Amino acid sequence: MPFVPFGSTISRLTTPVGAAALSLVTLALAWSLRRAWPILRQAGPFGAAMLAGALGSVILTFAAAQPEKEIVGPLGYALLPVAAVCGAAYVLHHRRAENPVIPHGVVRGRTAWALVVSFCVGAALVAVIVNIPLLARVANAADETAAAFVLLRFLLAVPVGALLGGWSLRRLGDGVVSATGLALATLGLGLMTTWGRGVFDTAGAWIVLALSGFGIGLALAPVNNAALAAVREEAHGAASALVVVARMVGMVLGLALLTAIGLHRYFAIVAVLPDPTDKEALKDAAIAQVHWVFAGAAVAAALGALASLRLGLRRLGAATHTLLLG
Repeated sequence: MPFVPFGSTISRLTTPVGAAALSLVTLALAWSLRRAWPILRQAGPFGAAMLAGALGSVILTFAAAQPEKEIVGPLGYALLPVAAVCGAAYVLHHRRAENPVIPHGVVRGRTAWALVVSFCVGAALVAVIVNIPLLARVANAADETAAAFVLLRFLLAVPVGALLGGWSLRRLGDGVVSATGLALATLGLGLMTTWGRGVFDTAGAWIVLALSGFGIGLALAPVNNAALAAVREEAHGAASALVVVARMVGMVLGLALLTAIGLHRYFAIVAVLPDPTDKEALKDAAIAQVHWVFAGAAVAAALGALASLRLGLRRLGAATHTLLLG
């Protein structure tokens, strides 16, 4: 009776066949892990786990909050110390490990500043990607397709800025190009905090979206160039990966934090409405929520522009790169 469940359960896994299959899968995983462990050990699983724990704790700090009451909830005050412990554990492990998950000597100098800029770019970028369609649906009563086409005006400008940013590095320093791009993005995001009903029916919104996308794109190539120029050739893969990871972490943390702040503001406005069921007043509250997110994104872009100045204001030639790398 291989397919008869044990007891009163109806799950297929609690049958003799299911138990046998689980046993075989467990044995196969154990055998595979034993063979792969030498390779996994070189990849730094402990360090990766500590970094994941720190990042996950910070994200859950804002995601687990109740925005109608607070930005950081009681669980967050327990998770933030966990994040600090995980971060400290990784630092100690990094100093002692022979092959840490982040290679020794990579995160320093211009590479470290490049990661800061990339983080800020990610926070600003995700704010636009998530909230422009939301604003289009609220302010212009657009459907999902129309809201996506509104966002497309921003997205099309990003690769244009990236191409021009890479080309301009032939004559200009990384810091000049990156700071200029993020200054444009800061201006655009600042203007977005003033948008209201029917804004996407105007040509000005097109220009601001294109300006913001172009500015963010302009900063992409200089960040990668600065990170790669400050490390030896054998570390180029790690440095390039860290730039992408920093941008992704900026997107994740930026989305969690800015959304928590925006929703907190939304519920604060709704709480003082004379009629909490007034649909038009609720739309105005939603627009105010998006304004707060854009304001936070503008701050991130401005900080990125300031950090970009540490990437170098002059174009470095091959001889200078050789001197920097020793």
